[in-house]
Amino acid sequence: MKTHWHRKNADRGFTLVELLIVIVIIAILAGLLFPAITAAVEAAQSIECRNNLKEIAQAVLRYANENGGVIVPAHDAGVDLRWANILVMRGYVKATNLVAKPNEDPLEKRSILLCPSTLPVKNAMSTNPVSPFDDKAQGWYEMGMATHKVACSYYWNGCTDIGLTYWRQFPSLYMAGNDPNKKQYLHYLTEIQQRTRTVMAMDGLSINAQIQGTQGTRGRIAARHRGKYGKRSRTNIVFYDGHAEEYEWTLDYTKTPPWKDDLLWATPELRATSNLIFRLDDQNYAPP
Repeated sequence: MKTHWHRKNADRGFTLVELLIVIVIIAILAGLLFPAITAAVEAAQSIECRNNLKEIAQAVLRYANENGGVIVPAHDAGVDLRWANILVMRGYVKATNLVAKPNEDPLEKRSILLCPSTLPVKNAMSTNPVSPFDDKAQGWYEMGMATHKVACSYYWNGCTDIGLTYWRQFPSLYMAGNDPNKKQYLHYLTEIQQRTRTVMAMDGLSINAQIQGTQGTRGRIAARHRGKYGKRSRTNIVFYDGHAEEYEWTLDYTKTPPWKDDLLWATPELRATSNLIFRLDDQNYAPP
């Protein structure tokens, strides 16, 4: 009888109440672990993004070393190539030519030109998101001419609108189509005195900062990475010495947008703590 009783209870299995208790416990544990897992994944993506930017910086520095110290131009107006196209076509960066392979999905086969947190939002060159947290700022766009295009989701600190008032302002300008030597507006690494603080590239869209206060045109910086105020409050930036850093908006700017009066979406607090340099001035510029 004793042996039979043990066998009977052993074959009984779980009751409905016991199953419900187990399910509830699993659900609670999953609820506790999911935010931690999500945060770990997003932190890993941010690290990968910084590594991408470091590789871009190394490509730019190699380009300069092999081209007489010239910084890769934001735009070669003669052939309508942008900085990313030039780096890819010269072999400094690997990326798919979207013209040669029009059916390729850039997000499936990422290059270092695409942040791992990039959303599948394809934008035009003229895209101007309303804020660093806007979905459009988290997307990508095609860069380049009719025969060569690459997918890119990083903002390049350069200017393609050139005039006499611009040539000293940006570390990366353009090669003028009407200049036979294409050197009129180029900058050299030796001109940048504070390479550790001068911005080369960062999370964001657009090749062109176009800081024109009277016209109100902005750079398209993106807050792509998780931070104190939610998923999007941090930006990765790489500098002209090759190092990259992560910066966080220090206030909850999802509630109080400061970018209306800030052409580059770099908040006053961010500027004060980091002393970022977007344009060359008399303090950090050495004439060629």
